[in-house]
Amino acid sequence: MSSDTITLIIVTGLALLLVVAQPVRFFDGDEWTLYFVTRHFSQGQYSIDQSQIEAQRAQAVRIKDRFGPNIGGLGLGSYRQRQDGRYVLEKSPGYFVVLGQFARFGLERYFNFLCALSLMILLIHLGRLWFTPAHTRTILWLVIFSPAALIMLYRPYMESFASYALLGMGGVAYLIADTVFHDEQASRRRYFWWLGLAGFCLGFALFVRMALLPTILLFVLHFVYRIVRNLGKPNKGHLLRGLVVLLAGLILFGSAIMLYNDHVNGSPLTPGYALGKPKQSIYCFSFQRLLHQEPVRPFAIIVRNIIRMPELLLNGYPLLLFALAGLPLGYTMLRRDLFWLLFLWIASIYLLYLQFLVFNDRHFMVIGRLYLPAMTPLAIFAGYALEKLGSTPRRIALCCLVCLALISYFYFLCQIGVDPFEWGILETFNLKNWINYR
Repeated sequence: MSSDTITLIIVTGLALLLVVAQPVRFFDGDEWTLYFVTRHFSQGQYSIDQSQIEAQRAQAVRIKDRFGPNIGGLGLGSYRQRQDGRYVLEKSPGYFVVLGQFARFGLERYFNFLCALSLMILLIHLGRLWFTPAHTRTILWLVIFSPAALIMLYRPYMESFASYALLGMGGVAYLIADTVFHDEQASRRRYFWWLGLAGFCLGFALFVRMALLPTILLFVLHFVYRIVRNLGKPNKGHLLRGLVVLLAGLILFGSAIMLYNDHVNGSPLTPGYALGKPKQSIYCFSFQRLLHQEPVRPFAIIVRNIIRMPELLLNGYPLLLFALAGLPLGYTMLRRDLFWLLFLWIASIYLLYLQFLVFNDRHFMVIGRLYLPAMTPLAIFAGYALEKLGSTPRRIALCCLVCLALISYFYFLCQIGVDPFEWGILETFNLKNWINYR
């Protein structure tokens, strides 16, 4: 058994133990809403009326001892009202369509694990083409045992982890396909298979989270760039057919999104967020403020984020320091266009959410989870930096990063009223009061 496989088993087993052994409790009111959305979707019900809203509020009050008292504005946080008075989910439906099927068998907590396992298997395949075994093992630890990833793995009714893993799977499959294409001994069937998988996963990620569209388009633009660079060469035909294979997955899920929008929201191009009265709250992108002719506020949002985000992001992603150090190493180790593809993958996520105004000092995950889709390339670059340290320092640094993830995870559990493994942490350190009232 290879060291990669052993690491995969250890990482998966430890994550399962840490997450599944803890009871599910909700961090905010949106999770309550999405809990009921999952059950409605499992029955093929994509809109509900006011009486059902009231019924789920009443049910939440009855079972709050199980999932926690943070009910909030249940039914209003993630729903929008259509003109006919019925309520529909404002988020992209893909995650809840699939999770609803898992919910029918009581297996909601395992869908994220399936995504995590699939991502790590693909990273092992990429590692055998790109990295040393030590680099691959480092990446496997980092993609799960970073604070933001581990915390969102615990939250089964939030789509954040699945969107991150699916985008990572699509991106990694695309990189494998690119590498296979340049291997003269590899079969073209294998090349098209990896491209098909990349298109499927990227399309699925879009179905789960529409905000990933700019990042997904980067892969399409990179493929078009390769076609242009290969004009007049014998392999141009394979690239053109490959583009069709890649786009097939995107078209498949793009069509599913349009069919859902048409059936539920009344128009193929109308997402849930476009329905009802827009939220008059801080949850808004700066470019939306510009569209609403607010010339000062958008730039104030960006400036505030630039000042505040380093602290919040380092809390959720301590590997950022190593990823920044690994950028020049990646530049020297990778083909130039692939380096820039990975760099722009990160930039497309960070530049989008640096425009997003939402702050709550209660916990860094209120905003930190939005940056999770950039984790895969961050782990790759961080792996370069850690490997450069040498064998023993790399292991020490990796152990420190994993320990930070565990501390942050237990910190989060304490905040939502879960005593990890019933160790008495809540009573001993009174962390819940410290976090909520500091």
